[in-house]
Amino acid sequence: MKRKSLLTPAHIEALKTKIAYLLSQKSYKREDLLRELNTPVFMLYDRTMRKLVEEMVITGEHCIASSETGYSIIRTKEEMEKAVEYLRKKAKPIAIRANCLIRNFNKQLPAAEQ
Repeated sequence: MKRKSLLTPAHIEALKTKIAYLLSQKSYKREDLLRELNTPVFMLYDRTMRKLVEEMVITGEHCIASSETGYSIIRTKEEMEKAVEYLRKKAKPIAIRANCLIRNFNKQLPAAEQ
């Protein structure tokens, strides 16, 4: 069952604005960015923050790189190429793992049970 988000559209926009502002100042490791976004009144989950950053990239709002060093605003073609390379390296192991799940499922359950 999918949990309903408690974030209103206004909260989401405010968080995206703050993320953009913080990353325009410097690069942030994921846990540091999360710490900056959290307040004593509101606790943002890591997964939610990562989803917001993903949405900002997918919708074209910002060019944000994610890497082993954290998040940063992409300002040059070289930075963009490094960010793309990083994402492509992550995609291959995920695709392999997905194919292994399919193979293992097919081995463990005879076709009649599927």
